[in-house]
Amino acid sequence: MTSPTWKQRIGVFAGLSALALLAYVPALDGGLLWDDTDWIASGESLRGLRGLARIWLDPSALIQYYPLTYTSWWIDHLLWGLAPLPYHVENVLLHALGAALFWELLRRLGVPGALPAALVFCLHPVHAESVAWLTERKNVLSGVFYLASLNAWVRHLGDGGARAWRWSLLFFALALLAKTATLMLPVVLLILVGWRARADRRAAIRTLPFFALSIAAAGMTVYMEHVAGAVGAEWSLSFAERLVLSGQVVWFYLSKLLVPIGLCFVYTGEGLTEVSLTGFIPLLSLPIIAVAAWFLRGSWGAPVLVAGGFFVANLFPVMGFFDLYWMRYAFVGDHFQYLASLGPIALIAALVARSVASHGGPPRYARIGLGLAVLAALGAQTWRQAGQYRDVEILWLETLRRNPDAWLAHTNLGNLISARGDIDDGLPHHERALEINPLAFESLNAVGNHLVREGRFEEALERFQTALGVRPSRALTYYNLGVMELARDREAQALDWFRRGLERNPSNLDLMRYLAELLCSAREASLRDAPQALRLAERVCDRRAAPTAADVHTLTKALAAMGRLEEARLEGHRALELARREGSREREDRIRGFLNRIEERLGR
Repeated sequence: MTSPTWKQRIGVFAGLSALALLAYVPALDGGLLWDDTDWIASGESLRGLRGLARIWLDPSALIQYYPLTYTSWWIDHLLWGLAPLPYHVENVLLHALGAALFWELLRRLGVPGALPAALVFCLHPVHAESVAWLTERKNVLSGVFYLASLNAWVRHLGDGGARAWRWSLLFFALALLAKTATLMLPVVLLILVGWRARADRRAAIRTLPFFALSIAAAGMTVYMEHVAGAVGAEWSLSFAERLVLSGQVVWFYLSKLLVPIGLCFVYTGEGLTEVSLTGFIPLLSLPIIAVAAWFLRGSWGAPVLVAGGFFVANLFPVMGFFDLYWMRYAFVGDHFQYLASLGPIALIAALVARSVASHGGPPRYARIGLGLAVLAALGAQTWRQAGQYRDVEILWLETLRRNPDAWLAHTNLGNLISARGDIDDGLPHHERALEINPLAFESLNAVGNHLVREGRFEEALERFQTALGVRPSRALTYYNLGVMELARDREAQALDWFRRGLERNPSNLDLMRYLAELLCSAREASLRDAPQALRLAERVCDRRAAPTAADVHTLTKALAAMGRLEEARLEGHRALELARREGSREREDRIRGFLNRIEERLGR
């Protein structure tokens, strides 16, 4: 089939963009959600040219080494700060561009039903999580380059030209730099070689550089997931459990794709890893279907093998064989099948188009009406799904309505309620989270802090120690233990917890500041260490791209403790100005009081 003209490409992209923007209207004015803060808003060290260099050269500065995605956010922040509307619009347009590239790919492959397939991909509600959730920019951006690479590869198979091969490799590298979930593309290339190039050995050999990139990206991802904390009891599945899970995952995603009912931000994973004879049936059914399709490849078998192979290959990284951080919340998530869904969508669209072409079917106006009804139903469901991404509280409440046992939703709703009102108002949600998951690290800390406020220190210590057992490297628990010891007037023990936390988290600027604060203001003179406090405070202010009033206030105290009062006075006025900008009246008053004492010592 001939390649689309540029007019056709622009027209299809424009039409898909309009439909996608319409379907995602409820999310366009939405704010930052869970994880958006960590991935996008809190990366002050990633601002400016220095930050851009860190994005590409310092993997430890990122939650995951997705430098291309982070660069897109870097540009967004440069252009419009943290105003969410442009971010949302860009996500939707990237999704529409991916749908247009999907249409072009199917056209190039000669697959019937290319436009209906692209429309379904564009409007399917299972993709709402990837499109409406800003953090999943990595999905839609990597998807664009993934599909661009496939298009270039098909051109290469058609004419054997080196130029198309080089473009395909470049696009694949960019896809990996946006998100390494695209790492199974070389397997898809081999599937296309077997299908379109009749197992051309030379074409197969030309996939080797793709596999090299994929293996490197896989190694980086495994390392970064380990650094992120994907280790411990929450990932302690046996090999048999992982085998059972792998089959369950494939059929779960296919069921949600075919019947998008009961979609949820966080699913319950009960039963997905139960090792039993029936538990292995979903996994065993996959090779049985593959063998049957192989023997019937002269009829319906070939497209089923290609689409099914595409589906399973792209799901392989999230089938449970590798530990991903998301697995502590659920074994599945809608955003994990963003790319994999392309295979079944293309297969169903092609089968319907071929059936209509062969048998005629209902009248043309009836077919168009039925098609529009399906698209309208998908778009309406996407509209409803997108609505829950307008606001973080709506997201958690809606998640609990659909899945009352989502402990993550209870934990985060508890934090949200506590942050905006009485600090203990969210306690029932944290307690419920721990009933569901006794290893819920965040809720263990929240309940521990509540017990500290009630003076129940031994019970609090028990919660904190459990949290350390779950996440021995997390700074939050060490800080809470230090604060608890200060509440008990045990400064030496508090210093010990802060130091131990900093040993486990040597780059944690907040722990540095807490330690510096105590070293220069401890009531017990033997515990004070003004020189070390100053070194820590200076390091915090130097490494933080935008130091806070609290950071500079700590530096002020350290300078004063060293007797460098004139410098302390200057830094104190800087801290005061920052506190005014931050709108923190309480901190402003504390800084002003400290400045007054410095002025008295200076005799002014």
